[in-house]
Amino acid sequence: MRGLQSPFCNRPLRLLRNITAAALILCLVLYHIPDRTWRGARMLFFGAHWERFPLLDGYYSGVRSLVPSLHHEQASESFDQSRNDSSTVRLKEQEIHNRLVEYNPYHGFRNTAGRPSFMQECFLDDARTVAIPRVYSYLGMPQDHPDPLYGSYKVLGLRDDVCFDRIGRLEAYGSATRSRKSKAAQSHDRETQQSPINWSNVDWAAAQKRCFDDNTLRSSLESATKPTAADVLPHISRQAIVLRTWTGYRYTRQAIMNLRALISEVSLGSGGEYDVHLLVHVKNNSARFWESEELYNQIRQESVPAEFRGLVTLWSEKQMELVYPGPFCNETLNRSEQPIYGVYRSSHMPMQWFAQRNTQYEHFWNWEMDIRYIGHYYEFFDRLGQWAKSQPRRGIWERNAKYYFEKLHGTWAEFSDIVENENPVTVSGPLHFAGSPVLESQAQYNASSTGVGEDADLITMSPLFDPEDSGWFFERDVTGYDTQLPIPPRRIAIIAAARMSRQLLNLMHKEMIELKHTMWTEMWPPSLALHYGLKATFAPHPVYYDRDWPIITADRTFNAGKYGSSGGNASSVFGAFEHNFIGSTWYCSTKFAGDLWRAWLGRGSRENRLRNGLDQMCLRSMLLHAVKHENHDDNRCTRHIEPLTVEDDAQEFELTGFSLITVISGLVLAIFLVSLDSAIVATAIPYVTAEFKSAGDTAWYGSAYTLATCALQPIAGKLYAKFSIKTMFLIFMALFEIGSLVCATAPNAVGLIVGRAIAGAGAAGCTTGAFSIVAVSVRLPRRTTYLSALQSTFGIGIMLGPLLGGVLTQRVTWRWCFYINLPIGAVTVLFLVLFFHPPKANRTSTSVHKMASLDLIGLLLFAPATIMMLLALQWGGLVYAWGSATIIGLFVGAAVLTAILAFWQRHKGDDAMIPPKLFTQRVVFFACLTELFAMGTVYVATYYLPQWFQIVKGVSPIRSGVMYLPLSMSDVASALVVGILLPYVGLTNPFILAGTTLLAVGSGLLSTLSTSSGSQYWIPYQILPGMGAGITLWMPYVAIQTVLKAEDIPVATALLQFFQSFGAALFLALAQAVFTSIFNASLNSVDIVGLDPSAIVHAAPADFRKLVPKEYLAQVLHAYNQGVTSTFYLGAGLAAAACFASFGIQWKSFKPKGD
Repeated sequence: MRGLQSPFCNRPLRLLRNITAAALILCLVLYHIPDRTWRGARMLFFGAHWERFPLLDGYYSGVRSLVPSLHHEQASESFDQSRNDSSTVRLKEQEIHNRLVEYNPYHGFRNTAGRPSFMQECFLDDARTVAIPRVYSYLGMPQDHPDPLYGSYKVLGLRDDVCFDRIGRLEAYGSATRSRKSKAAQSHDRETQQSPINWSNVDWAAAQKRCFDDNTLRSSLESATKPTAADVLPHISRQAIVLRTWTGYRYTRQAIMNLRALISEVSLGSGGEYDVHLLVHVKNNSARFWESEELYNQIRQESVPAEFRGLVTLWSEKQMELVYPGPFCNETLNRSEQPIYGVYRSSHMPMQWFAQRNTQYEHFWNWEMDIRYIGHYYEFFDRLGQWAKSQPRRGIWERNAKYYFEKLHGTWAEFSDIVENENPVTVSGPLHFAGSPVLESQAQYNASSTGVGEDADLITMSPLFDPEDSGWFFERDVTGYDTQLPIPPRRIAIIAAARMSRQLLNLMHKEMIELKHTMWTEMWPPSLALHYGLKATFAPHPVYYDRDWPIITADRTFNAGKYGSSGGNASSVFGAFEHNFIGSTWYCSTKFAGDLWRAWLGRGSRENRLRNGLDQMCLRSMLLHAVKHENHDDNRCTRHIEPLTVEDDAQEFELTGFSLITVISGLVLAIFLVSLDSAIVATAIPYVTAEFKSAGDTAWYGSAYTLATCALQPIAGKLYAKFSIKTMFLIFMALFEIGSLVCATAPNAVGLIVGRAIAGAGAAGCTTGAFSIVAVSVRLPRRTTYLSALQSTFGIGIMLGPLLGGVLTQRVTWRWCFYINLPIGAVTVLFLVLFFHPPKANRTSTSVHKMASLDLIGLLLFAPATIMMLLALQWGGLVYAWGSATIIGLFVGAAVLTAILAFWQRHKGDDAMIPPKLFTQRVVFFACLTELFAMGTVYVATYYLPQWFQIVKGVSPIRSGVMYLPLSMSDVASALVVGILLPYVGLTNPFILAGTTLLAVGSGLLSTLSTSSGSQYWIPYQILPGMGAGITLWMPYVAIQTVLKAEDIPVATALLQFFQSFGAALFLALAQAVFTSIFNASLNSVDIVGLDPSAIVHAAPADFRKLVPKEYLAQVLHAYNQGVTSTFYLGAGLAAAACFASFGIQWKSFKPKGD
């Protein structure tokens, strides 16, 4: 017995020591894993930490709940509990009326009594009779109105004791809403009613010029007519607000009203202190409009509404090449892969050029078209400029890098002390570094100046953070500097809204002209301000969030960088943790800003309807960015061509946290069942045949499932596009479960075939539904991880199918191959019922109309055409000869029906079951071809490798499944790994090319197998095609979701799945023909008396060696090996075809702009 003891029994101390050492090593490894890796993994599996914070609903309170600003209380209750308490404020209409006042932030300029005699009021018309609209606000704010998470009204000098509703804020600039108004709203209209303005007669450029001419003394240091001493005002420096737009931009009704408000309040209301300009990017690089006044006017006329055309300045990337001629050398890292003149990489170029052309301005605001401001525009621009002017230089760069939490940091002076104590080294004056730039006319820096009273050269709305090691995607996009030296010090700010001085823009211009230096557009202005010692400030404007963040958690999240700042190390919120901005009112990737703006306009979702039956939200002044979609009827706008953009269909609805994991788990189970069901029946067929005694029906057990799946896939996609995605998935899942139950309880072969057909019909919709649910539930960058999980699960199901089928059949009964689907499918249904709640389906048409639009005639043509084609492929050479009347008739029937179907689909247009517009989309056409050829390669390998193991190597089916594991496991592993890598690359094309190449090389290696090949050959030879399959097969799904609109994704997904199934059937039949031909030819070369080649071909693996005499076994196995390996040549050719087809797929990144 001693010899049977474990060898560790005599060495307990050594074992304990080894375990302790291994644990210490593991702890050291885990300790050195970057924090962002842990946080990224935690978010992937458990969702973002902020999802646990309660939602704030106080934004949606109406004007009836107004309270004095000093006594408002923040609340985070749910909507259902929000107004049940008796303490809720409900003002009467007269009380609301008394709180409504005109909002005038103009320092007395708009008041006749306080206006100097030489200053003139500005009008919209040349006759000076149409006054600019007035803006109204309410004193106080709605009860429960939340406070900003960071930033401060008090610090910037903005009023926080008033709120704005959409009528008082925008009604005078056009119709802000067409919804039914309450009595309170009608009373509001009477109070704020102003003379109607015929906007078609307004020329904003002419109005701006008249206003400036009438008030020219305000910007003139000397004047021929001296005002009286009492009338003297300080000299003002003029500023330009430059809105960045482009040819094809859609000027919606709300966008036009926003433009009118901006010009009226900032330019005309201030007496010419500001001018507004539209800097229009001409996307057609071949248009040389600067050489033709006629072309210039034509583009301007086609691109901008008539009232704004005089404000337009055109530019193009081609024009910037002439302004800033190269060469620009020594690119450090161009991760965007854009040219140096690309608009997203170098949007500073046109601003620099604009400043050179307009020397009358001292400051230039860079302003994006997707910014909205609830509040008075003049107050915002004026107060920010005054605040920046009052800031001292000492510690300014350190303050710029940190978010200001007023409730945590106290007053601005206290915050400044905190920052100074946190930073051991401060930046002061021009920054000298190796290879620092030298220009003849550098900015003058006064070392003795405190900076107080000095205009800022740069004002940003986001922190000016250090990108080094922050994980920010473009942190090393630096061009023109000496690559032998360290990268210059840099700062970054999101400059969707930023003010730059003429001095700063001139330096940027000269550095590009004389030194050929440049950086990524969000680094260039802040970095040059840092290098030359210019005064730059981050204005801590109030930023709100949709959730009630604990203040300490917020500070640790947004100021998690170096020395308690927002950048400078891997914990920076601007790197891998930008998701923390999703619920904010100010960031390029925020969702809440658009939701809040739409709700304020009266176009929010049902959950955002106002309480107390009011139709007026009232919000404090706040800056909103980015507002991408303002209205469900945005097509009601001026004539424009919309630019090609990626519409992320998960933008308005997104699953996160536990709900996401649960729903994805349910989809994974569904995909597993569908793939398992397609493979599990093969090993059960002999036992089914023996029980039912119906050998003639054997082929239908697998065919019924495949035929139903292929025939119904396109209509399944159409159903998902027309009806509720959740309802349709549950219906298809129920069909699959019913079919499985019918199969499990089938009394005869006919019952089993019917059950397989029903299950196949359900499977057709389950796979399409799973991919469609992921498309509407997860944003594109994160979506790839879950798509790879579905693809991996499909591979696992195919791999385990034969093994599990053999085990269940031998140990229990073949009926459990179908019973197993019932409990697992029930879990899927339960998960989706409880945790998947997508937006409601479009209710503009009835169910009858939706059914009528499903193109049932197309289905009646497509289904038989598909069935005839698949039957011809499955029967040809096995049941009937290829030249038989049956096979020829099936092919002819399929061809005729396909031709009729093509004409019918063209006739139906967009209402067709397979809309022709999808095939005109390059990505769909070539993605389908790629799937067709790639799946053919995969199925040839997965079908004939087990046959090779069982017959050539003589192993059992279970042993064959084990030997097949290298291909299956590499398939699964590569899909998971690529799913993690893909979000960082953002392009599917490199992976498709790599995957198809691996498929081709791997199939070529498999073709070299012989009867004597050992595991040192067939194991590595399987890994390459396995990796290729795991990489390739799911990439086309990502490719189409990158380009197509949300409503087209289900149908396109169904098409891809059809081509997968069709490719498998088509090329498996072709491979069978190749195998039979080569095997027969090889066998006929050997003189074996009494041996029937067809009997060997159709023999089960277990009976193969019984049919062949032992003396001829080696020769027959050699012939069989030649037949099998010849099919791998076909696989290699198909993989090469897939590789070539993939070149047609568009190279389009799914990463958000700026990533």
